[in-house]
Amino acid sequence: ESIGHQLYRFSSLDLVTGQGSGLAEVPWTPNVFGDWTIASDGSAVALPDHEKDAPKILVVPLGSSASSRTIKVRAEGELRGIHAAPNDQSWYGEIRSGGKHKLSLINRDGKVSVLLESDYDTWAYPSPDGSKLAFIAYTLDRNVWMWRRNRP
Repeated sequence: ESIGHQLYRFSSLDLVTGQGSGLAEVPWTPNVFGDWTIASDGSAVALPDHEKDAPKILVVPLGSSASSRTIKVRAEGELRGIHAAPNDQSWYGEIRSGGKHKLSLINRDGKVSVLLESDYDTWAYPSPDGSKLAFIAYTLDRNVWMWRRNRP
């Protein structure tokens, strides 16, 4: 939850009793609705920083005394919504630069691999096993694309 534009508070949630104990708090930063992600095991959240030409990802451990970690994304532009890859070693995100929207895979060292470049907003959700990636792409002749990621 956002607390008065001062903090983000992450809490456990019980489906019967509602909000539970606090897991982490971090200083508030401007966001875009729904543009953060949670690790597949629930151990951390990752929040993109929307600062133009200095993209970063803040990784916040949940329910742990471990410190948060800031990852400098090695690309120019503005980082938008991110979604964790199933291996929790990278994120899918959109980097906007020069009027282009680049669907990118960003690893934990900040290295960026551009997967798709578009004139429009784009984002992606991986399948739970990582074998498929659903993404937005505007085109005149198709409304569904399938892309299989080669696994190492």
